[in-house]
Amino acid sequence: MVVVILPFVCIGSFYFAIPGFIEVYRDLIGLSPLPNLTKRIIEVPLWVWLAISTLLATLNVLNLNRFKRATVSALSAGITMIIPIIVIFSLFLPLQITIESLDTDGRSVSEQDGAGQPDNHPEKPKNRPD
Repeated sequence: MVVVILPFVCIGSFYFAIPGFIEVYRDLIGLSPLPNLTKRIIEVPLWVWLAISTLLATLNVLNLNRFKRATVSALSAGITMIIPIIVIFSLFLPLQITIESLDTDGRSVSEQDGAGQPDNHPEKPKNRPD
């Protein structure tokens, strides 16, 4: 029973999660371009996520009842685990990029580091033997 439900939990849940991330991107990032991987994931029609999870669940049921082969189970489990990892990574990538570009003051990292400006920190005195 678990092997039938697992694809719907792992992959079918994107049917509900992706629209939420799209709203966050509109509010947080605005018109900034999204990474290519994120664009590709968002462009996939929502019904495709349900179709993939249904296909994997059907494959699991057929394997349990007819095929009973370890390779089919391993292939289905691998796909069921790899797809969510890729999708979750791609959905959080724009948020990670946005967070990394800001510090607590709201300045960009390059402004904080003073990129291109001379170092204003005095050198520590060297220890001299007496």
